[in-house]
Amino acid sequence: MFPVSNLDVYEDPKSLTVEAELPGFHHDQINVTLEEGILQIAVERDKKTENRENNYYLRERRSGKWSRSIQLPAVVQDDKVTATYNDGVLKIVLEKQETQQTEK
Repeated sequence: MFPVSNLDVYEDPKSLTVEAELPGFHHDQINVTLEEGILQIAVERDKKTENRENNYYLRERRSGKWSRSIQLPAVVQDDKVTATYNDGVLKIVLEKQETQQTEK
């Protein structure tokens, strides 16, 4: 199962907002990039957290890298992006370009 599975993308006249559920990650394990209208959310869980000496009966928590890309529905300003991570939810607010703001 991919850890960035539940996303909400919504907009208002001035901005787009993306909310992604990322439970169990620390903020330094999350990387967000924006390039040519595509927002990418990548996470990495370090394998060092595994204890190989234990005899697991069930192992569902995985380590490794995952990413998810989203084509944004509006043109945004690359330098006007804010992100917060609270209680396992990453919230990214992207300000629209002036021409996009007046169209809505």
